[in-house]
Amino acid sequence: MISNRDLRYVTKALDESLKSEYDKIRIGAVIVDGNYVVAKACNTNRTHTRQHKYNQMTGRRCPSPKLHAEIHALIKSKH
Repeated sequence: MISNRDLRYVTKALDESLKSEYDKIRIGAVIVDGNYVVAKACNTNRTHTRQHKYNQMTGRRCPSPKLHAEIHALIKSKH
């Protein structure tokens, strides 16, 4: 069973996904530390060097790597 706390963060991720301009699928991600939202982000049509490095590490071959919501949130959490 999902807790109210988890449901609150899943809802925040869903809200974030609605901000995505990516045409195929809209995804949102939320990074939480305790009860604090560290970062939230959505997938995007932009490219990013971190996404490119991740794709290389995992063997993905994308000519134009789009920024995944999870990577985007991790990048935002470092600021």
